Amino acid sequence: MSILDRTSQAIDSAPVTASDTVDIVDSAGRRRFSDGISCAVAGNITYIPAGVSEQGAAATLWAGAAAGVIHPIRASRIMATGTAATGLTAFFT
Repeated sequence: MSILDRTSQAIDSAPVTASDTVDIVDSAGRRRFSDGISCAVAGNITYIPAGVSEQGAAATLWAGAAAGVIHPIRASRIMATGTAATGLTAFFT
């Protein structure tokens, strides 16, 4: 099953505040990897990929993320540095 298939069947979502120090959490406050990220206002999204050690991990840039689309971003953290998109939501399966 592709990540796009999983996000079309999301069972949970939670707002995300971009932070250089705080990981993504689900609606119950548990640390989770996202299966997709959407934004209300388009812009760049900089993130730490899921499964990558956060200790010195290099951030990845998703340039020009469109508003209203679930992007197949599997991330442990959305970085404040380099993220211009706003109104972020993480989706979980």
